[in-house]
Amino acid sequence: MPSRIRSAKAPDFHDEEHEEAWLIRVATNICRDMVRFRLRHPKISVDELENSLAAPEHRETLRELLELPVKQKTVIYLHYVEGYQIKEIADILGITEGAVKMRLRRAREQMRLTWESG
Repeated sequence: MPSRIRSAKAPDFHDEEHEEAWLIRVATNICRDMVRFRLRHPKISVDELENSLAAPEHRETLRELLELPVKQKTVIYLHYVEGYQIKEIADILGITEGAVKMRLRRAREQMRLTWESG
């Protein structure tokens, strides 16, 4: 779900019918944004991703990524596979953008160490 769902400021309503029309319009716009986001960021399952990689060295890299701690693996997956931006990941996980950046950095560092030692 996109994190760019913005809270609309409710206007002063003249009557219940006006309020209902406004709520329907807001809901319609949010749904349209969600559909547009899904079209731009198609979801790929991890199994499908692993099977679609042809080169064996890529499969090993994927396996190494999947062995990362959950916090690091989650941000790597959301950023590189699902295509979310750092701010969106922060909103999804309920953490700060700085925490997302730190988790990405630690995951990259862990992968670098794994590659250097292997």
